Amino acid sequence: MLQDFFTLVERYDPGYSRKVRGASPEEIADLEELAGQPLSECHREFLARMGRNMGGLEVEGVDFHIERITEFYRSGEWTPPPGYILLAIQEDDPQMDYYLECPRPGARDCPVVRFPSMGEFSKETYFYPLDPSLSDFLLALAFSEKRMEALEHQRLLTPSTGHRQQEPNILSTPAALLRVLEERALRLGFKRVARSSGAYRFYESPDAALYARLDDEGGLRGVTVGASKVRELERISDILSNGTSLVIS
Repeated sequence: MLQDFFTLVERYDPGYSRKVRGASPEEIADLEELAGQPLSECHREFLARMGRNMGGLEVEGVDFHIERITEFYRSGEWTPPPGYILLAIQEDDPQMDYYLECPRPGARDCPVVRFPSMGEFSKETYFYPLDPSLSDFLLALAFSEKRMEALEHQRLLTPSTGHRQQEPNILSTPAALLRVLEERALRLGFKRVARSSGAYRFYESPDAALYARLDDEGGLRGVTVGASKVRELERISDILSNGTSLVIS
């Protein structure tokens, strides 16, 4: 399930797959027993391939190491609610840990959510849905860290909720905006990568990249434009926003 992830990272970091280190079958089975339910297929593959070392691909202040996760479960300080399996721990404030929401044991993949591992659990407060799957989360992390971070100039474009949306002949629906993004990105010479993602669209060219997040219906929520030069950033942003409700956020 993670082959697309490794292919994406290797585009920018050749030899990456040799840097990661997986957890042993015994460690994974131990975590499964502590969690009290079978892990998803994608989670098991993630742990087996990089549960001990993610090869330098990190979220600052967040620990994905399997030893840290099993240590949390063994401590007994707080018990996650049924159907949630701890993925990673945020060591510093605001301590919004990463969980996989897996109400059905043995699922192929599960949504990534965040909430604090303390106090009374509630989806009404301090609960943040992050990505619809672990595979989407990892693809987004890879493209953000390995491609977008290399581009000095960046800008976020999001659909306007103000007067621009009401102007005549302005494309404003999320579905229309995604269609326009795809058409204009290809016309500008971008190539789409990591096509398996259902929550993102990633495009790249030699000197620029587009990192687009989709909404729950598959329309465009926003797109980050990255470029090595300011002039190129301006040019791409102008082309993408022309005739649409996209504005600088």
